[in-house]
Amino acid sequence: FGDSDVPKSFTRLKTRLKIDRSFVQGMEEDADTVSIVAAMIGMGHGLGLEVVAEGVETLAQQQALREQGCRFMQGHRYARPMDADGCTAYLSSPHAHAWQESLPAI
Repeated sequence: FGDSDVPKSFTRLKTRLKIDRSFVQGMEEDADTVSIVAAMIGMGHGLGLEVVAEGVETLAQQQALREQGCRFMQGHRYARPMDADGCTAYLSSPHAHAWQESLPAI
């Protein structure tokens, strides 16, 4: 598409690109989905956006996203949805950051 199709203010208004969980779930089943996710991550970074993958549930998904350059993820791999009191208790617990041990240094 042409330059006039994209508003000039797009990158100033948006700061984050979220990858839907349906793509994350499909990465373990389909090589084409891996390519689509890699393209989304590259596009987001190319536009100067923070890229967040939603619905990360497994170590394999986490590792595949990290290999593609995705630094921010959310999903049941890290924590289940919780209210404010539950979040405070979770963050105060010694196990709150145990999942980080599986992340390679960046």
